[in-house]
Amino acid sequence: MQDFKEIAYKFFYEANYDDALLNFSLALDVEPENYDIKVGVLLSDYAYEDENDAIALLDFYHSSVALGDEKIEVYKSILNSIDYSNDLVYDITQSFDNILLSMENGVEYSDFIKIANLRGNVKQALEDIMFSAKLIIQSKEDMMNFIDLLMQYNFKEEALSYLEKAIMIYPRDGYFQVRFKQLSS
Repeated sequence: MQDFKEIAYKFFYEANYDDALLNFSLALDVEPENYDIKVGVLLSDYAYEDENDAIALLDFYHSSVALGDEKIEVYKSILNSIDYSNDLVYDITQSFDNILLSMENGVEYSDFIKIANLRGNVKQALEDIMFSAKLIIQSKEDMMNFIDLLMQYNFKEEALSYLEKAIMIYPRDGYFQVRFKQLSS
């Protein structure tokens, strides 16, 4: 049993996750309630998805236990971390898939904002939307926000184009008139 566990850790740190998982599993057959081994099985499997995170979590486990934390609590914490990480990756993937599907007919302004926030780069998202899809803006507030973004990131021609359309839709709204004057002067 101890031999399987030691060998498994050796394989894990050599990034040989197949053999690490096999040896951790053999050790788990002998000692099914050993949290050192349970963590090894869990993280050897998780390493296929995110190797760096798996290594960091194993280091976290050993450090926490060395500092006196209960093994079962640290194990649960690692499980929650992996579940959250997988859920987050799934949610982001689903969001991008939904957004890409909607791009065929156009992108809703709210989806555009999600893309920009997920990327962390509004200017790049603006460039992408300008050249690859039709933007669907359904409210005056969204139009105002979008024009402000265009102006903020120095897309003057595009902002003027949207302002001309907005003035036709909202001829009495002073906001669009003021912005148009700012850009055309």
